Amino acid sequence: MRTFTVVLMAGLMALSVAVPAQAQSTRERRTEVERPRIRVTPTQRLVRQCEDWYEVEQRATGPTVVPASRCWWAYR
Repeated sequence: MRTFTVVLMAGLMALSVAVPAQAQSTRERRTEVERPRIRVTPTQRLVRQCEDWYEVEQRATGPTVVPASRCWWAYR
């Protein structure tokens, strides 16, 4: 009976140590992933033009006014 208790305790200790280590390595992997960056280098002839307006969206709480915009590159 004593051998069974020792083996059971050792197994539980191994599980309690292995689970946090695995969870920690998963968290580390998530932080290492970098998002791709887009670098825009337009010439002097190009400018960014935008239109802004407000729209009414139907949401669960009722109609809501939200900002919207559309942008594009145009020549000067």
